[in-house]
Amino acid sequence: MKLSYLRFAAAVSLIATLTAGCSVPKIESDKVDYKSAGQTPPLEVPPDLVKPAADDRFAIPGAQNAGAAPAAPYATMAKGDDGTDVLMVNDPFDRAWRRVGLALDRSGITVEDRDREKGIYRVHYDDPDAQDKSTGFFSKLFGKKKTDADLQHQILVKEVATKSRVSVLGKDGNVEKSETAGHLLAKLYEQLK
Repeated sequence: MKLSYLRFAAAVSLIATLTAGCSVPKIESDKVDYKSAGQTPPLEVPPDLVKPAADDRFAIPGAQNAGAAPAAPYATMAKGDDGTDVLMVNDPFDRAWRRVGLALDRSGITVEDRDREKGIYRVHYDDPDAQDKSTGFFSKLFGKKKTDADLQHQILVKEVATKSRVSVLGKDGNVEKSETAGHLLAKLYEQLK
């Protein structure tokens, strides 16, 4: 009986010792006087610490920072030297090549071949918006059908200074001035602007 009493007494004293440190002092008042708190001086930047120059390598095209001046558009439509429509992209060739490839993919334009060294995408594009010149019954019946050659185009990406120029060429490699070429550039512009 003495042994169990000693064990009980030891257990009670152990529990009392362990819980003695867990008491919380009572706060005298629930009110905190924030008005009497003093102000600390603002942080000062040491004069030898300069702000690094802004780096736009990781900037998201089209996204604008709040309060910042609006950035130049990523892509703009322009007239080339020969009067044809061209797309000017505000990136060097490497970035523009990748972005044009993504734009072609998003537009649903089939890329048949690509030659990065020459900057050419060979695409298959059937323009649903192009007007069919043959509107009569007999011209539709006996008229010329669109062939595979009519649907093949080349997209040329070429670096000009710090920008890149995107233009549409025919299958033969000459600049195309057709309505379809304009629609093809417009689809790319919608994805790149």
